[in-house]
Amino acid sequence: MEVITTQWAEFILRLPHYASVLSTGWFVLALAVILSVFLTPLSMSMAFRLGAVDTPNHRSVHAAITPRLGGVGICLSMLIAASFYLPFDRFTYGFLTGLLIIVVTGLLDDLNPMSHRIKFVGEILAAVAFVAISGVELPGIGNVLGFGEINFGVFSFIISIFCIVGLINAMNLSDGLDGLAGGMAVISLLFFSILAYKSGQHGTLVIALALAGSLIGFLAYNSFPARLFMGDVGSLMIGYTCACIALSLANSTVPFQAYPITIALILAVPLLDTLIVMTVRIVKGTSPFAPDKTHLHHRLLDTGVSQNQAVSIVYMLMFTFCFFALLALKFKVPEYWQLLTACIVTAFFYRFIIYLANNPWKFVPNMLSLSKFFLKLEHEQHQRLLRVWHAVGAIMPNIALAFYLLPIFFMGEWLLAALLLPIVCVILLIIFKTYNKRVLAMQHGLLYLVIFCLAFAYNTVLTVEIWSAYLLMLTSIALAWIILSLFVGHMRRQLSIHSVETLFILVSWFVAFVLLPTFEGLEDVAVNMRLACIYSLPHLLISKLSMLSFGYADRRKRHRHEEPKTSD
Repeated sequence: MEVITTQWAEFILRLPHYASVLSTGWFVLALAVILSVFLTPLSMSMAFRLGAVDTPNHRSVHAAITPRLGGVGICLSMLIAASFYLPFDRFTYGFLTGLLIIVVTGLLDDLNPMSHRIKFVGEILAAVAFVAISGVELPGIGNVLGFGEINFGVFSFIISIFCIVGLINAMNLSDGLDGLAGGMAVISLLFFSILAYKSGQHGTLVIALALAGSLIGFLAYNSFPARLFMGDVGSLMIGYTCACIALSLANSTVPFQAYPITIALILAVPLLDTLIVMTVRIVKGTSPFAPDKTHLHHRLLDTGVSQNQAVSIVYMLMFTFCFFALLALKFKVPEYWQLLTACIVTAFFYRFIIYLANNPWKFVPNMLSLSKFFLKLEHEQHQRLLRVWHAVGAIMPNIALAFYLLPIFFMGEWLLAALLLPIVCVILLIIFKTYNKRVLAMQHGLLYLVIFCLAFAYNTVLTVEIWSAYLLMLTSIALAWIILSLFVGHMRRQLSIHSVETLFILVSWFVAFVLLPTFEGLEDVAVNMRLACIYSLPHLLISKLSMLSFGYADRRKRHRHEEPKTSD
């Protein structure tokens, strides 16, 4: 316990150094989440009254009429949360002026769809307003070709506008699945906030966190199955804000400088996807703005994955590019190597999913021979062995979960605090019992946070080596059981991870692997949190299997038959 006290004493002593940025960041983020949760339903009501609804067509992946003014709630939440700490300088004035133009453009398009040419006018006006008022321009793209610095000189103003408009459209075109654009933006904005903190750009940091928090609250309604779409007012506003932040960070030189290509890597997924799609359309002789189903998320759906799986895959790809960008910055990877790596990874990934789309999972059944074995047992009337298997499958996750909670009772003075976490979680799950996929996913996200916090507490408080070995052994057993469960149909379905759960997991990884290392003197805290990331995921899946053992999946299945058919 003395070691723990010393660690936390050192942490507390360092807090004054970080107090300003931490208090500002957490306040803005939390306030934006809360405001968005309450303002988003108002956007939904307003959309129905104004007739701003999305009717399914041949390109849609949803089956019901859905309101599409969620961006109004996002924008209001961001502005209110940011207003408490946003410095009123040239950057802020330019950003707010362009924001007003882009929001009006998106709102008019949601109320009465307009041609892409008219939307372009609004996007260009917003970009011109920001660059002209703020004075923020892209001076060049660095040494991306290996032949020396590429500077734009007198063309910097025009190219800056082109970049802003391009990113606005990239984010707009990526808004194709429930929760996709919002989750991608959250991931990129969290990484942008790290760069903004390092470069001392307080206004950029506040805007990034305010928008990230607003989108997190919005995803409570927009994740599959979505009750509300952000509409053009949301997607255009997100693209515009990300573009302004990226341009501002690319201009930073003191005390911290990030290469323009590094900034672009954080937004690589929507940028490269749009570039590839438009190039293919031009090669085919069609308009680059002609709608089709060739975007990354459409190609993923063609491979046979569900909406949730497609969104989760894009989230993980986005996180990978963002994490690589920070690693490249930390180890000073040359700009041309960053560009080359991004192009190679993108080309390989696209080629791989095209192959899967043409050969939809033909090789996977061969890997699942064990499931065929159980099917054979059933056909051969080996019911006794099957009953034993299902009995073990029902009790094993509960035993593993009980053993995971066991260390709580050895935490001494931290016992009550640690015990409170699972108790509150169980109470909430019982009170708000539901079979709606979106709400269920948020409950699973809450469950993951509880498991993650317990793992972090174990690593911090229980410093005796035997407990480290205990957690490692328990996690290994849980992982082995999960792998075995993947071969059994009803268990495999329960192990499926919703995109909301994926976002929770990625945010915890962001805190452990990106945020904490940003602050000096928190190495021990960061190590314990990284271990918590490793331990938490297997035990989350075990907890979901434990819910299955109580017949939860059967009840959910009956309820699902009562819901309208969707694309998932």
